[in-house]
Amino acid sequence: MFFAQLLKEARIQYGLSQKVLAKRVGVTQATWSLYENKKRQIPEDVIRRASVVLKNPRLLNQYVYETKSEFFNVPILKNEDESIFAILDILIERAKELIRHTQELQNFLKDKGSDTPITTQELERIMVSQEQIADLLAVIKLNLVVMIEQYDVDMELLENRINSRFKENSSVESDEQGSMIEK
Repeated sequence: MFFAQLLKEARIQYGLSQKVLAKRVGVTQATWSLYENKKRQIPEDVIRRASVVLKNPRLLNQYVYETKSEFFNVPILKNEDESIFAILDILIERAKELIRHTQELQNFLKDKGSDTPITTQELERIMVSQEQIADLLAVIKLNLVVMIEQYDVDMELLENRINSRFKENSSVESDEQGSMIEK
């Protein structure tokens, strides 16, 4: 698992010993050593805390990607120029491509109708449109990571604000544990 190596490098780069980081995230040094040496699976809540302590959102993203714990699993975009302006340019360009492909897909599906089976060629056309969505997700992830790293955007606060907005707009509801359920 590449994640364990990334975790160790982030800890060393931040200048913390295993003992200090373990204490800050609420585990023992022995347990932390097992995590870094790939002897024990690290729980996601510990990853989240370590990501905050180390000020490294890439850790959480890499963990989620490697464990395939997202609904749709895409990696973070790797870009040579990680200035926010370069990333925003990419985000704008990919969003334009997404709009174009989505409009084409919408027109195609309207013309196709729902009563005829989709051919292999038509499915390929649909897949190209869906790839544009996945491309945008990878750029969105990179944008969020860079905003956290360069501008100290609070990821948890951002998640809470988005979830609150969805609840207010009645586009999702919560179960007893507060988990979001799409309406």
